[in-house]
Amino acid sequence: MRAEGFRESERLKSALLDAVTHNLRTPLTSIKASATALLSDAGKSLDEDARRELLSVVGEEAERLNTFVGDLIGLAQIEAGDFRLTREWCSIEDVIIAASARLGQRAQRQRVRSEIPTDLPVVLADARALAESVYQLLENALKYSPARSGVRVSALAERGYVDIVIEDQGGGVPVEDRDRIFEKFHRGKDSGQSGLGMGLAIARGLARAHGGDVSVTSRAEDGAAGTGGSRFVVHVPIGDDDTTG
Repeated sequence: MRAEGFRESERLKSALLDAVTHNLRTPLTSIKASATALLSDAGKSLDEDARRELLSVVGEEAERLNTFVGDLIGLAQIEAGDFRLTREWCSIEDVIIAASARLGQRAQRQRVRSEIPTDLPVVLADARALAESVYQLLENALKYSPARSGVRVSALAERGYVDIVIEDQGGGVPVEDRDRIFEKFHRGKDSGQSGLGMGLAIARGLARAHGGDVSVTSRAEDGAAGTGGSRFVVHVPIGDDDTTG
């Protein structure tokens, strides 16, 4: 048992070191290169478009760093039980709009479409935290889907819960990996994707903080038209005025 715990600890350390190295070094390298070009003598000969492009790189990579650090802090708070929800009655449609807005132009390029019923009940939740959970799932869906293949977001209410459903047309998740993908620092062996592997852990952690959960199945299993793809569901209790958070 001790040896198994040691191996798991070493695996997590290795995954964390690999992810931190990539997610810090890559944007820092871009920022340094752009800043050097702007500050150098050669930079004086750059035209306005070139200077604007370099400044855009600095801004985008700085935001990437900010997001990475924010995710690390958020996951640490969730794991430590220090994340505090501020619950208010909120619209699921507004939550999904907020999550989609963070995707920016990617939502249009990769055809994220929402199909939200107009008669959904409001839920007693932390709208910001719930939007973060949905955003992480949308980010994951776009990352693992073919370009312009489309991601569908829908919702339904039943038995005191609202389900927010994110469906993609990617390669799907093998049955044996459906629990592991929600573990921190876990990345599929053949995913070909870089990153810390904590987005899904954050999504599930925030849903569970609301008394809900996140699950995944395949679209084919759920009778969806076409083949392939995953179906992630954020299961959120509607709540009542006695709910505390």
